Amino acid sequence: MKRRFIASALCGVYICSLVCGCANAQFDQLKKKLIRQKKEKLKPVQFLEEPVPRKNSEYYEEHILYFKTWNDTLIEFLGKNRKREVQAAREAERHLSALPKYLEPEYADKLQVIVSDYEKIAAPITVKTLPSSRHSSIARELNRLQLRVQRGFSFKEVKDYLRPDKTHIDLSAYQDDTSVTEPANENIEETSAQPENAPEEGATAVS
Repeated sequence: MKRRFIASALCGVYICSLVCGCANAQFDQLKKKLIRQKKEKLKPVQFLEEPVPRKNSEYYEEHILYFKTWNDTLIEFLGKNRKREVQAAREAERHLSALPKYLEPEYADKLQVIVSDYEKIAAPITVKTLPSSRHSSIARELNRLQLRVQRGFSFKEVKDYLRPDKTHIDLSAYQDDTSVTEPANENIEETSAQPENAPEEGATAVS
């Protein structure tokens, strides 16, 4: 009698453990289906593009275009907005001063004469406020020098007298403390700033 009871009890325990084991397995499977597993985020693949070397002709076109735009800004705000006229004078002088470095010596020397005349006018503007009685004469002189640059040193006039693209041009002497953008790994190392109404980089200058 006792043996039967013990055998029945052991059989019952075995059956209960078997049932519980199956129930737990089914519960785990159901849990995996209901709970979403976190998927690993794939990191985007980054491709590094090598900068395309630019030609000296492109830089010359940009400089002469920015010189014209900044010089027009200087004439417009001369005596009206001190901050704008100082900024325009600096940037116009900067871009004009860079132009001779792209030209063969013969043309560079001729353009340097105009650069020197422009510096004599622009430099005092950045140092002190000029009397209003001089504004008209200064504006006329700035406009005259701009016309000399456009007529004698437009890209159309000097495109056959540009220095070779592989020529390294040092423009460090023409840099000031004005915040500008510096191109990297290009044919020419230089700085450039654009006025608010200036075209984007790479724009073609109007001859």
